[in-house]
Amino acid sequence: MSRKNESSPRLCLLIAILLFHPACATPALFYVGDFGAVCDDQADDYPAIQNAMDAAGSAGGGTVLLPARACRTSKTLHFNHSNITLSGGGTIDFVPSPPFVRYLNDRAVQVNEWINQSSYYDTNLPIRGQIRAGDKSFSVQNLTDTAQLQQDDWLVINEIDQGAGSNIVAIEWVQVASVSSTTVNVQAPFRVDFPNSRPFLSPNISGLGFFKIGNLIQHSTISGIQVQVPLTSKPVAAIAIGVARDTLIDGVTVDVASGNGFFAYRSNDLRIVNSLQLHSRNQATEMAAVTDLLVSGNVFDNGKDLAGASLTLDFGTGFFQVSQNHLLDCDNICLLVLGGVHDGGISANTIGHVASNGLANTAGMVVMGANGVKITGNSFSGGDGVMSTAIAVRNTVGYTSNINSCANQIGPNSISGFVVHYSPPGPNDSCNLYVDDP
Repeated sequence: MSRKNESSPRLCLLIAILLFHPACATPALFYVGDFGAVCDDQADDYPAIQNAMDAAGSAGGGTVLLPARACRTSKTLHFNHSNITLSGGGTIDFVPSPPFVRYLNDRAVQVNEWINQSSYYDTNLPIRGQIRAGDKSFSVQNLTDTAQLQQDDWLVINEIDQGAGSNIVAIEWVQVASVSSTTVNVQAPFRVDFPNSRPFLSPNISGLGFFKIGNLIQHSTISGIQVQVPLTSKPVAAIAIGVARDTLIDGVTVDVASGNGFFAYRSNDLRIVNSLQLHSRNQATEMAAVTDLLVSGNVFDNGKDLAGASLTLDFGTGFFQVSQNHLLDCDNICLLVLGGVHDGGISANTIGHVASNGLANTAGMVVMGANGVKITGNSFSGGDGVMSTAIAVRNTVGYTSNINSCANQIGPNSISGFVVHYSPPGPNDSCNLYVDDP
């Protein structure tokens, strides 16, 4: 529900945040208190907040406002509609109860519709032949595979390796222009090659395929709020973005005792800016198979007990910029880049102290299987391992066809406190360009 008032919208928004139950509002604002939220950090406010989000979506979009207090939730809050903003300066105190069920209570906020989540993956259909950068069409196996496609449908093209856990090693989002027999024409040229060198065994297993998104969630914003997750028996994510487009996370603080602070998978046009991650462990923020990604102006501060990486880019993430972030107090690795990451830039980041955690080899950044990535203008400091490395570049292992790290530019960067500045080039590393530090 929403209420009209002729007062200044900016003043109304300020009153709403401070007082929780405003005397004025605009048609686009949805106050969780109007839906029964108490926000005393005791009662379960999940039904009220979810109902407010669904009401905003049913109205064609709107801003769901949290009061400047702690709202406790027991289940995952889902963006089930496009054009929704979750904001207001309040805190989501996520206290889930086991057993943990995927998309139901293993993350505090999920940007995509969870009810039909399985349809995103079960309809993965094989593509015939290969796709090259610049192509504007691809061929499917059967007429039935194109029967349900229409102009402007969004498709996700993915190539999945049958080794290393069937992980995606390339991905692209395309929009249908037209369909002719078994040929699908797309509106913009492909930006990356899909050589289709591996056979398509079956849906969800391996090879080159596509799926149509049944209910695309896009134009979502999360801003100004805090998300807290206590220590749980299973790793839990604070904010997750899956199979979604045009998502903005701005000025958000996440504090997760164990799990991902921010997590994204098979998504497009994601921006995480001016946000803060605290205390997360084990690949704390992970961007997997994300295209057109911006991670900028954030602080990833994980304390002294991180066993994995503060920030991870993996599984075909491409066309990205990671810049002007501060990665602090890492154990072993601050930034991990692996699994076919391609066509991006990592620049002007501050990589803080990297503790050895009892290990001889530590690294500010590990790059494995990346292509066409420019790593320049970063500041690396710390690294107290016996053979600590500022930037270690390697090839992947365990895939059906190992992915070489190639066509990357490493440096110039500012490096201090590491025993080894750059790792010695490996046998397949001759195609990378190393630039000496200034």
